Amino acid sequence: MLSLRLAIRNIFRNVRRTAFTLAAIAAGCSALILNGGVIFNIFRGLREDAIYGRHGHLQIFRRGYTEGHLAHPDRYLIPEDEYPRIRDILNGAPQVTAVTRRLSFSGLAQNRDTTVSFLGEGVEPVVDAKFQKHLTIIAGDGLASDEPFGVLLGKGLAERVHACPGDYLTLLSQTADGALNAIDVRVRGIFHGGLKDYDDWTMKVPLSAAQRLLWSQRIEAIIVLLNDTDATGAARDRLEHLFASQGLDLEVRTWEDLAQFHNQVVALFRRELHVITLIVSVIVILSIANTMTMSILERTREFGTLRAMGARPRRIVGLLLLEGAILGLAGTAAGLVVGAAVARVVSRIGITYPSPPGSTRPYIGGIDLVPDYLLFSCVSSWTATIVATALPALRAVQTRVVDALRQ
Repeated sequence: MLSLRLAIRNIFRNVRRTAFTLAAIAAGCSALILNGGVIFNIFRGLREDAIYGRHGHLQIFRRGYTEGHLAHPDRYLIPEDEYPRIRDILNGAPQVTAVTRRLSFSGLAQNRDTTVSFLGEGVEPVVDAKFQKHLTIIAGDGLASDEPFGVLLGKGLAERVHACPGDYLTLLSQTADGALNAIDVRVRGIFHGGLKDYDDWTMKVPLSAAQRLLWSQRIEAIIVLLNDTDATGAARDRLEHLFASQGLDLEVRTWEDLAQFHNQVVALFRRELHVITLIVSVIVILSIANTMTMSILERTREFGTLRAMGARPRRIVGLLLLEGAILGLAGTAAGLVVGAAVARVVSRIGITYPSPPGSTRPYIGGIDLVPDYLLFSCVSSWTATIVATALPALRAVQTRVVDALRQ
């Protein structure tokens, strides 16, 4: 208790120096919080784009699809008559909120004298909207279940084929047997998905029309949305067990397995976060060490007097570390409050980033407050303060008593 009282009194002996030290600690802590919050917000945006823009939380394929679908795509399709059993299992899972089927294909689209290649997505018109939250209809209307041959074109694809809502196109593709087949469709609308490659090549077709074009009643994948992204791994394991128990030869892939771009960007930014955390920590340590060194040099005679009165060097170092711990705790608390307040204000206003590579629209972000990273930032700042205090404290007690008293 006496050491604590002495430490507190020493802290308030020089209010100006104490305020400077607290400001350095608070600035370092808030810098860590804000930098991490920006990066974690980017992570969340990429995750939402991957889940609600393309992959869903889970995708279900015929076993072996991942390794063999490029060479033999028709061998790894799911028979349509198996879908009711799969759907019943999925509807019985408490985490599942939406289920849809998808069939991907490629072909040619002809509009009068213009013929272009495209990538088609056979989807269920009504349910697909839940899986495409980031897709914007910029002309015409979306898919409708009462128009089985009404399609949506990406903005770039519509420009390439010179098509507008209401135009009729002829689609040509190869069936599973190797024959050519064609159907006529009507352009219901034009969409903007945010990714240039996606907009330039993609056509969304009702699933029944895609199956008619490919002359097949099979589906490529079943896509699942969950009520909790953090439960994705557990839901995958449970569904794989249920499918195996029902004799269904299926494999379940998570969105993380499929979103390679997301994984690469996250890995890059995690390294950047570690580097910036290290840099900020070094700056905090040097700033606090400079302030503490000045403070300790001014108190050299005080330490000499204490040692002349019988105080052990260990106790003096302990007193200084206690002062540093109190300063670190107060500065970290101030940094946490400032960082959280700035994060709230900035998130409400929004940060407009330029369009990422391959994207066609700017990204509006914010600053996320992640509990684990908040704790990490506070502990790092407090630890940096202790380390910065220990270095000059050890130097101070190494000075001879006679020399210290002469200061």
